[in-house]
Amino acid sequence: MAPLIEPVRQFLSNLQVSHALTLRLCCTRSIWGTGQDQCATIKRQLALLMPGISVFLDVDDLESIDALEDYIEGSQAIQIFASKGYFTSKNCLREVRTAIDKAKPLVLVHDPVRGGATLADIMKDECPPEMQSIFQGLKAIEWHRIKVPEAPPLPS
Repeated sequence: MAPLIEPVRQFLSNLQVSHALTLRLCCTRSIWGTGQDQCATIKRQLALLMPGISVFLDVDDLESIDALEDYIEGSQAIQIFASKGYFTSKNCLREVRTAIDKAKPLVLVHDPVRGGATLADIMKDECPPEMQSIFQGLKAIEWHRIKVPEAPPLPS
């Protein structure tokens, strides 16, 4: 079994899991260094931990930018990877607005090292006031990159 990454375990513990679970991973598509690869890793880990889960990640699965709201509506839970630039993206804002309007369960993830800014600064400097309620009552899961030790070479 794949290594269980602590943020993924925390994320799963926040969900009421069913076999028909569709999970929407919201992450900024324009800023690779502050969220994109982390969301891809979370998607892969969830697929390994929960065979059969449908995990939507925009860069992998988006067929039409016009359908962002439909993807949110069709999901049971929304993960927001809050990084610098996330709340300045008009499409990410569309996703968050829809998640709030549809009362979707939210899981907030933040990388304190490569997130580009502190969570407090992202909320204060970038998040529109009408959306700042998503930070209330949600404890952000901190994403930490863990280097996997290299396996010893196979005997010859």
